[in-house]
Amino acid sequence: MVKMNSHRRLALYASLIVIGYAAGYGLDMLSSVLMSQDAAATLASYALVRQTGTLAVSLFRFIASAGRAIVARKDAAKHYEPLPTIVRQILLFSAATSVLGCVVILVARDELLAGVNTEGEELVPESESALIIFSVGAIFSGIYASLYAVLIGLFQFGFLLTLGISSGITFSFLSLFLFLHTDLGINAFSIAYFAYNILCVALSLFFIYGWPSNRARYNFRLFGASSASAPSVREWISEFRKSISWLWGQSATYVIKNFIAIYLVTRSSPTKGSLYALLMSFTGITSLVADGAGYVTTITAPRLIGVGDVSGNKNYASFFTLSNFFLRFNGLWSICTCVALIVLGKSLVLSSSSMADDGSSVYEDLISTQLFVLVGFHQIVVSLSVTLEALLVGAHDFRFVGQESLVAFLVGFLPVILAAAYTDGPVEMFLAAETLFYGIRMILTLARWLVVIKPQLQSALLTEQQTQSARQALEDDPQPSRCSCCHLFVSVLCCGQAFDAVKLVIDDLAKSIDRTPPRAVDPELVAESDAK
Repeated sequence: MVKMNSHRRLALYASLIVIGYAAGYGLDMLSSVLMSQDAAATLASYALVRQTGTLAVSLFRFIASAGRAIVARKDAAKHYEPLPTIVRQILLFSAATSVLGCVVILVARDELLAGVNTEGEELVPESESALIIFSVGAIFSGIYASLYAVLIGLFQFGFLLTLGISSGITFSFLSLFLFLHTDLGINAFSIAYFAYNILCVALSLFFIYGWPSNRARYNFRLFGASSASAPSVREWISEFRKSISWLWGQSATYVIKNFIAIYLVTRSSPTKGSLYALLMSFTGITSLVADGAGYVTTITAPRLIGVGDVSGNKNYASFFTLSNFFLRFNGLWSICTCVALIVLGKSLVLSSSSMADDGSSVYEDLISTQLFVLVGFHQIVVSLSVTLEALLVGAHDFRFVGQESLVAFLVGFLPVILAAAYTDGPVEMFLAAETLFYGIRMILTLARWLVVIKPQLQSALLTEQQTQSARQALEDDPQPSRCSCCHLFVSVLCCGQAFDAVKLVIDDLAKSIDRTPPRAVDPELVAESDAK
């Protein structure tokens, strides 16, 4: 397995991820612009269908994270025998829960799509068929999410990056082609989503079960794996309990938040829903660097600090270099995008909208200077929040990440979004709820990073440096004098971390002394020397 602590390799991964995010966000923004130019109801309908269909699967991914932890532990210990059975269990559970979520959404689709308000605005007629296709596609999305978790557990990051970038761009191009050259309407995006997830599942299954190196190492078989060495129910429950806080606060909160936001704003008015979706697509393209940086931090940080590393190596110095770079770069990037959105936001929205009967933009009465100031500020908050959260995930502080997301959702987002919906508030109120959600998370994650996580990692880095220095000194001088030992002991004691560091030094000294025992005196050689 190739080590992940090379700065050159990290730079390559970061570049690929940012390029992939740029292509994905750019094409997604273009899709939103084209739908908005077609009609405000078109974009509002697709946004509602997309968030509702995603809800069908994303609430049932808890087992995937628990499975990922078990797979990573077995792989790191080179305990390959139970892995085929574990992967099969993950896939079966994921398929079952994804089908359940799809059925729930389809049964309740009439209530979910009731987006008519008092002004008579309606969703486009193909909304129901698009939701059906999207929800069925979400079944494969759930299976792919589990395969994705398995591949992360096996440390197959290179394949995941290639798969994510190539399939994401393929999905975007296919959806745009179908939308522009057929009469499918928003069904084009649902069909492309369906095809995208099938492609991801097929490629992931091929890589896991058909790739020669994986077959040789893990003996993966899609059918016929023995369950004799499968993890116990207690082990699954233990991993499930560890992951539930993070997943419920992180994944489920995101999905519920996005669904509630687009559902309530669209129920208020499809035109408002269209404007909200358009603004979110603009903020998405400007957040691409922050998301890319956060993603590369998340997947590489565990390797850098030795959490789940197959080789067990630790590299705290590179972790701090990575975190400081992304925090500074994303802070500067978010300020630049904030200014750009404040200056250019209004013209972008007006040029991207359909026209009313009098020739004016349908968004003319909904936008204001305050709206784009809020959109710009939203960028700063999102960029810093995403980066800080990635650092906490990299340090495996999962429980806090889940807790702070849930607190931000309940305290910041939910009260404001409900007030905006029931008072028929402007788009600014809906956007303020989103900004408040990320703002609270940014404050909580920043406090956690500065007060708890960073001091712990700095302490570990100091201990690591002291240990390396002590070992280097022992290699240079296998039998140090009492004076140098005392000096080393005092210096380590003064720097803190006394117990662990001193214990390591004493152990190394003992091993060094054991390796060079005093040579026995031969009486015959002494007598011969005296005779000479």
